[in-house]
This record gives sequence, structure tokens and C-alpha cells, in this order.
Amino acid sequence: MTALEQPAGPHLQAGEKAASEERWLEALDSFGKACAIDPSSCAAFQGLSVAHHRLGHPEEAWEAAVHAWKLDPSDPDSEPNLRDLASEQGREAELERVLSGDRPGSSADLCSAGEAAVEAGRIPEAVLDFLEAIDADPSGSRAWGGIGIACFRNGWATASRAFFEMAIRLDPSDEDSVLNWTDASSQALSTDQIDRALESMGVSPALRSKAVSSKGP
Repeated sequence: MTALEQPAGPHLQAGEKAASEERWLEALDSFGKACAIDPSSCAAFQGLSVAHHRLGHPEEAWEAAVHAWKLDPSDPDSEPNLRDLASEQGREAELERVLSGDRPGSSADLCSAGEAAVEAGRIPEAVLDFLEAIDADPSGSRAWGGIGIACFRNGWATASRAFFEMAIRLDPSDEDSVLNWTDASSQALSTDQIDRALESMGVSPALRSKAVSSKGP
């Protein structure tokens, strides 16, 4: 299956068309959506990097190019794009660290990188960081909660609820995930439904009470 036949294909195709016509804001939006739908797409992150570069966003362009290379080092465009950016931005030393594999590898490091990306508004990159953190430690609630936040920030309430729920089931005392799940569920569930759902996840009465109170009337 080619990149354009993947679920993110329509957004990838729209991004490539916009880029060919130098409509870079539209290209950025389309490639960003493609990255969010398919965080494993090297082509989507390459396109995102080019769009950021053309819009004068050097840090974002670099991060996206690094992600593209990590996703598929054998892709013929991955390393040349990365080297061009490194040369232009004076990142030669950083480039060598990336190419040698010297990168955060622990779940905690990857979660920290994901959280920084969320705060900077780089949601597709955050999603990839949290997915890698989950691969490193599937039992860690922090990564599941982090990807829930990334989805919620992107307007995907249903997906965020699923990730927050996974975080809660792994650690029912994870207050942030409990409150975030409640916030994401506030439009879909009543107060009683929220309380019962949290109880089924093993959340303590005190924390359930705090979560229900945060929902309001």
C-alpha cells in the first residue's frame, strides 16, 4: 500500500498539492492532519518539515525532519533533508548525534519530549513521542495520559477519553488523568454516569468526588 492509499492519504495528497502551488499555510494544515492520523508516516512528517521551513519556523522544521528520519532512515529523502536543515541552521553536531542514535530512549524522556511538544502546539510530534513512550513502557500511565491530552487539544474528545481511561486503569490514583477524563466526558455523560464509570475504573471515592465536583452542575 502506497502512502497515498493509507488512511492519511487524502490529507497527504492535499498537502502535496498545496505545497506544489506554494500555499504553505494550507500545506502545513494538511500535513499536520496527515501526521495526526498516521504518526508512522515518514512522508507526512517530511511534508510538515518542508512547510514549516518555508514558513520560517526553523525549530519545527528540524523536529519534523528528525521524526521523518527516525521513522524511515532508508527513505531516500530523509537524510538529505535533515542534512540540508542542519547545514542551514548550524546543527551539524546535533545532526551527528541524531544519526548515531543518541536520543532520549526512556519512557520518561519521551514523555517529557511529548509534553514539551504539546505545550508548543506541535501535536503530531507529541503524539509520536507518546507512542514511542508507550512502546518503551506500555504500563506507564503518564504516556497514555499524555497522548490523551494531545488528542483533546486537537479536538478529538472521544479518542482522548479512551487514552485517559487507559491511563486511569493503569493507575487509578492518577489525578490528572481522572480530571482530564472527566473534562473530556462532561458533554457526553451525566454526573452519575461519570461517577459510576470512574468507580468501575477503580478510582477512590475521594478522587471521584473531586472529579464530579470539577464537572459542575
